[in-house]
Amino acid sequence: MAQAVSEAGAPGRVGGTRRIRRYALAGAVAAGLILIASTGMSFLATNGTASATVSTSGSGSGDVYTPNCSASPCTDPTLPSGITTLDWGAASSATPQEPAWSAAQGQVTAVSTPGDVALVSGTAGPTLITVALINAAAMPGAYTYVNIPLEIYKCTVSSGTCAMAADTTNHPEEYLSFSNASLTFQVTGGTGVYYEVVVPTGGSMYVYSTTTTADLAANFLVTGQIL
Repeated sequence: MAQAVSEAGAPGRVGGTRRIRRYALAGAVAAGLILIASTGMSFLATNGTASATVSTSGSGSGDVYTPNCSASPCTDPTLPSGITTLDWGAASSATPQEPAWSAAQGQVTAVSTPGDVALVSGTAGPTLITVALINAAAMPGAYTYVNIPLEIYKCTVSSGTCAMAADTTNHPEEYLSFSNASLTFQVTGGTGVYYEVVVPTGGSMYVYSTTTTADLAANFLVTGQIL
């Protein structure tokens, strides 16, 4: 038997069609807003670059050594006695390099060039290495958040070439942020043992603005305290 359809059912179908059309229109409008926002973000983007600088202090003379990155390329510091060549971990060469990343307004970025921050002597034994983001109060005008990765590298040498290698087994990668702007690493040290603070690639930073007077670069303070 054929199914009978009453007139009362017709408005229901029409109403259903109208609802579907309304939902489709709403979806199209939402998609359009997302597209406009994305396009606007790209249009408003201001390109720039950011890099890191470092200052140091130690518990004794010659505990902390930093590359001279005021010139390009960076140059070695005065090396500890006995080391004739230091193969920096991030650069994998005797010439250190500064960590850097791109900064485009309204976009997420990450460290794209790893950097050699400081060499710390562990020859006196157990040592506490502290790395502080000393301009954390000046960066929020440029960044909504930062997660800057840090790693500890290590070499053991009595004389000759000190070739740094990541010591991730004892010191996993950690992150400097606005809420955690200082990190400490306790190292065992020993005869001929040296450590390096490295900023590897990765991490995450959201660039709020590149046109403010806030700091785009990260400034670190590295200290070494003999325990």
